[in-house]
Amino acid sequence: MSRKKKIFKNIQKVLFLHKFSTFSFQNSHIGSKPLYLTENTKLHIIAPTEHFKFKKVIVEGPKGTLSLLFPPYIKINNDSSSNKVVVSVEEPTIKKQRSMWGTARSLLSNMIIGVTKYHFVTLRLVGVGYKASIEDGGFLSLKIGFSVPIVLKIKEGVSATCPQPTQIILHGCDKAVVTQFAASIRKWRKPEPYKGKGIFINDETIVLKSVKTK
Repeated sequence: MSRKKKIFKNIQKVLFLHKFSTFSFQNSHIGSKPLYLTENTKLHIIAPTEHFKFKKVIVEGPKGTLSLLFPPYIKINNDSSSNKVVVSVEEPTIKKQRSMWGTARSLLSNMIIGVTKYHFVTLRLVGVGYKASIEDGGFLSLKIGFSVPIVLKIKEGVSATCPQPTQIILHGCDKAVVTQFAASIRKWRKPEPYKGKGIFINDETIVLKSVKTK
């Protein structure tokens, strides 16, 4: 597979995952809403070329730097005098462009938030004896009912703390990376509906079921 095809495939994957994530469908009405940069946040746009058809957007802030490739029909106007950023598309009447308008705006918003103040995810361990701790070398140890602790390498781009034995707080610039790592932790003990035990993300709750008796 050529380099261009790989890049295009990765962009399609990012946009597809975002479109069908927990967020509601982002339409052109959402896409037209302006974004604002803080004084210590900068946005750079590398325009497409004859040999590279995608534009690269780089956002720099006090917490880090993120970059993402956008299709050429996504237009991003950065007014440095007002720190206002407006996302639009070349042809709003084209369904494909219109459907990705809000998605592009949401992705850019997540980048700005991430480099300005991080994205945070809190996990709660619910169960007798369930505990979490941060180990040397950047590892997360989970005691969640197995015969031995589950030890996970903390993903690059994510910072983790355990202010309480039953609480894990993750943060990082890239929202997708942070939430994906949270999901990889949760999968070891998904909340179960009979005793309410498991690993819960943020304000996640579960409806308890009664045990059927003969």
